[in-house]
Amino acid sequence: LAGPLNSDSLVDPEWENAVRKHVEKRFFNLIDATETQKSQLDDLFKQRVEGNRQTREQVKKGVVEVAQLMAEDTATDEQIRSKVKEIQKVRQQLIDSRLDTALKVRAILTKEQRQIVSNKVIGFITGNQRQFLLRSMN
Repeated sequence: LAGPLNSDSLVDPEWENAVRKHVEKRFFNLIDATETQKSQLDDLFKQRVEGNRQTREQVKKGVVEVAQLMAEDTATDEQIRSKVKEIQKVRQQLIDSRLDTALKVRAILTKEQRQIVSNKVIGFITGNQRQFLLRSMN
């Protein structure tokens, strides 16, 4: 369904860029970003997407390998567990990079903007988005 598994890349830079631009637009609208903030954040997000591309590729290839191992009669449970542990280490790198990015974003935003983002995240996690949206309007 997703195309050939032997393709050179499982990550499409054009798709990444389109998604990044879409998410940025929504984020900028949410926080009512200034032009300076838009520029700073766009540069930061673009750098992170490009910097993490190889790591995301490693994760995707690893997941494909696990799926292939699961289908093989000769693969052992230990081989599968070992491959999953490798993937977890690489995913941790992505998590660390996301935290670094979030902290850099935090430094760019005003206190009011950080509160808007906080409310949005809490609303998303708790399922009470409307409640926090209304509170942010007060």
